[in-house]
Amino acid sequence: MQTQHTLVLLALLSVLLTGCQSVGVQYRFPSAMEPSAELQGKEGGMINTFDAEGCYVGRTSVTDKVRLRAGEPVVLAYEVVLNASTYNTMYNIPPITCTQLFRFTPQADAHYVLRGDIRYVNGKNLFGKTIAIPSCEAGLKMRLQDGALIDVPVTYLGLQRKRWNCLQAFPLLDKTP
Repeated sequence: MQTQHTLVLLALLSVLLTGCQSVGVQYRFPSAMEPSAELQGKEGGMINTFDAEGCYVGRTSVTDKVRLRAGEPVVLAYEVVLNASTYNTMYNIPPITCTQLFRFTPQADAHYVLRGDIRYVNGKNLFGKTIAIPSCEAGLKMRLQDGALIDVPVTYLGLQRKRWNCLQAFPLLDKTP
């Protein structure tokens, strides 16, 4: 009986965590006394958390404005799934999944804007017909005093397995912003 209650509680906790898009160890936001920067989040925006060994341990959803610890690297992600409708599932049309992971170090008192989108570029299928190919794009902009936005250099990352219970982020060498 005790095992059944434990399983039910774990299942409910899993559903709650999935619903809020924040899982595992959450990002430690700065206190009012710590130097910080502002990040304007976006639907699909995440802050990924890694432990001292560099293993992935959780993520925090960032869809609104949040404060980031200045001077400390942060790993952001933009994740969105398109075409996940019942119609597409019925006709076996796979969803388009966009996931971009990148790292940067916030500057004190700076204002950043997370950007992300799926754009379509022209391509050709096997029969030479022109088709629209989805392209996943994500990055970061910094808002200047006059309101202008400029690109922020980021390091795009991938994930690799270090051991069975550890995924680590590594820089992608061929990815340009």
